Amino acid sequence: MDTITNSAIIIYQMGKVGSTTIHTSLEEAALPLPIYKVHFLSDEGMEHAVEFHQKTLKIPWENTPHIQTSEFLREKIQSDPTCKWKIITLVREPIMREVSEFFQYVHSMYPELLDEDGNIEKARAIRLLQTKLMFYNPEKNYTCRWFDMEIKGMFGLDVFEHPFDTEKGFSIIEHGNVDLLILRLEDLNRNFSDALSQFLQLDAPLEIMKSNVRAEQKRGDTYAEVRQELKVRESVCRKIFSSKYAQHFYAEAEIEQLIERWSE
Repeated sequence: MDTITNSAIIIYQMGKVGSTTIHTSLEEAALPLPIYKVHFLSDEGMEHAVEFHQKTLKIPWENTPHIQTSEFLREKIQSDPTCKWKIITLVREPIMREVSEFFQYVHSMYPELLDEDGNIEKARAIRLLQTKLMFYNPEKNYTCRWFDMEIKGMFGLDVFEHPFDTEKGFSIIEHGNVDLLILRLEDLNRNFSDALSQFLQLDAPLEIMKSNVRAEQKRGDTYAEVRQELKVRESVCRKIFSSKYAQHFYAEAEIEQLIERWSE
């Protein structure tokens, strides 16, 4: 495990929001700070991650590097208040994030959707996603709860008390020994260099190094077709996009466009 001196970068975000692209880009830039990537640091997040890996993925958590990284960072955060944390987090519109997560774990969580050759049956996958979205509960949903559970739970920083710049697609918040950069995945191609250069006070712009999401690499055409063909009731879309999360990170006009995109 790397040694932290007095400052470090943590790419700290919910799953399926494009963190691999950020991590690859920062690694290629050879910055003078250690870089870590985690999805969870809070007590609740750690408990859920251990249970998910052991019961669903059938992987002992002791053999999971990112859980070990989370344990290491938790101890450092709790024991050293002098350390400066440069945290980069990302958000993604909620329906697309749900679809991406579904394809990430479809083989382990929904084996009944696979045909005899191990391929995903598109029509059944769409029906299951429609059902899952119908029962979307913003008060319990992972995406909607992540910032309160993790950022607020670990650092006492309530991001919803700070305005998000929907025009730029990113915002920077300073809070105690934490500098937090929030990036919106949909705007990454246009704002990555400006956002990271400003956040890390770089002399030269950073180049974005695109990394395909594993679900896209593995699922290919089926993933693309489901994203294109999936439609849900307008009332369901409005419930999803009425969440505190969606309302904070997306402007009213953007939300209406997303509702139109996903509605039957």
